[in-house]
Amino acid sequence: MLQKINRKNKSQKNILRAALLMVSASLMLMNFACGGNPSMQKRSNTNASPEVKLTAVERDIKSMQTANFQYIFVFRRKDGGVFDGEDRTFLKNNSPAETNRFVLSDDDKAVVAGSSFKFEPEVLKKLGEHFTIENFSAPEPGKNTNVNQANDNKNINK
Repeated sequence: MLQKINRKNKSQKNILRAALLMVSASLMLMNFACGGNPSMQKRSNTNASPEVKLTAVERDIKSMQTANFQYIFVFRRKDGGVFDGEDRTFLKNNSPAETNRFVLSDDDKAVVAGSSFKFEPEVLKKLGEHFTIENFSAPEPGKNTNVNQANDNKNINK
């Protein structure tokens, strides 16, 4: 009699296992069959803002702007070459002593300078004899900030 009960329990357990296995397999198949909603995926992709890749010089200029430097200049050799020791020495020796930061950028082909103090025209003229200079300075307070007169990204060697 005991053997009959054990056989009955075993068969009930086997039926229960088979049923659980069928339910699990069904749920997994439904999960795989129902992929993500493509319209939802497209919508989420279009909402994402495109990642803007900045060049090394642009990152350095942005860093200078974040540091609230009023005067920001990018110096490049006129031949487009790499800054050597003489170039760096000339630039530092002929820039205002108050220049706060110099950053070698663009694979050593540019120097970004940031300052809270104005570069006088004669200083820029002397530096312009050796380098091309781009001005990314903030417009001076009290001056007309018309687009045509702002300092934004102006090559001052012209």
